[in-house]
Amino acid sequence: MNGEILKALEELRDVEFTVFLSKPLRDEDLEHIFQKFKESREREYLEIIEECREFLEEIERNINTGNLTEEEYEELEEELEALNKWYRKVSEKDLWGIPMKKEVENYLEKCKEALFSFAEKILEKKQLIDALK
Repeated sequence: MNGEILKALEELRDVEFTVFLSKPLRDEDLEHIFQKFKESREREYLEIIEECREFLEEIERNINTGNLTEEEYEELEEELEALNKWYRKVSEKDLWGIPMKKEVENYLEKCKEALFSFAEKILEKKQLIDALK
């Protein structure tokens, strides 16, 4: 367990912090504390995944309803930036490399690709309108 602590401290070397060393009453207590931190990261990653799913659904709805506007693109772009910022914040606290992290990265990549595809559809619509003039 001390190896995990040293690894965590090494990753935080550029951050200002104070370390208090204490000894748990039982080894299980320390493991329980670490497990709670891991579960907290997993919950945060799950929340990000859910938000990514909603983001992808919103893009699909906009495409299906023909809401292909630059304003909508800008709103979606801001949402994706917020998701990425949130992910970075959670990732910085993930000292154990929770396996779910990779799933979140995959979802964020899907969101990025979907937003790019949405932008292409806006351009196609604009070109079609310009051609009809």
